[in-house]
Amino acid sequence: EILFFKYKPAQDVNLSQAKSVTKLRLRLQNNRAYPLFCFASNLLYIERDARVYFANQGVLLTKAGRFFTKHEATSAMFHFFSLIHKPSIPVLITPNKENGISFLKDFT
Repeated sequence: EILFFKYKPAQDVNLSQAKSVTKLRLRLQNNRAYPLFCFASNLLYIERDARVYFANQGVLLTKAGRFFTKHEATSAMFHFFSLIHKPSIPVLITPNKENGISFLKDFT
């Protein structure tokens, strides 16, 4: 199984929102680890504190993460995030939904 989620339109994410999203996801997962597929095209900006949180506590019970976006600015933001904050799980930004899902199937 793969867990899919989508951010709200025109979303900026601060630390409080990052904690809230993670808490909701963990509750939904019910102590089971999943690969995650995130539709991230609606994200505009993730504040530094939120990025640090996502890279550490935000990956709990996550086997791998794929972020789908066709927007170059969002893709660049996620690429920068993964280089600087080095999440402990495999993370990839992809403009191709099928390739991202195919990769995650190895983690189910």
